[in-house]
Amino acid sequence: MCPGTTLADPTTMSCISTKCPTWPSLFGYNNKCINECPPGTYAHPDDRVCAGTCTGLYFKDDSTMRCVLVCPTSPNLFANKRTNTCVDECESDQFADNSTRECVTTCNATVGYLAYKPLKLCVLTCLNNTYAHNGECITVCPNATAPFFYID
Repeated sequence: MCPGTTLADPTTMSCISTKCPTWPSLFGYNNKCINECPPGTYAHPDDRVCAGTCTGLYFKDDSTMRCVLVCPTSPNLFANKRTNTCVDECESDQFADNSTRECVTTCNATVGYLAYKPLKLCVLTCLNNTYAHNGECITVCPNATAPFFYID
């Protein structure tokens, strides 16, 4: 066991006072450098420690038990900035944005995304007989507007 705040590095068989090595990928926990963080902790790539939470720009990914900058596509997860967690379903007032892998309250209209409420998704094309209007997909067009149909 290494003294004080030093870490036991199995690659050099010595006590180190710096971060655990990146190769092989090791993380500090209980004065040791280990390759897999214990349950309830997440491997933080910058700090090189097993942490109970992910901070800054990082999100907790329960599928890998790591702190990640971008949530994975497999499984299909999105970053919830309110909880710093990768989630499979965004909160009721949010939409899943595939372009950023984040839960957002407003879909990015500048790149053409529309809010599709039934699936809580940001989409490029409205689905299932819904129509684009003011950045969202709606089922009934407001007065003085009509759905646009392209006829060739």
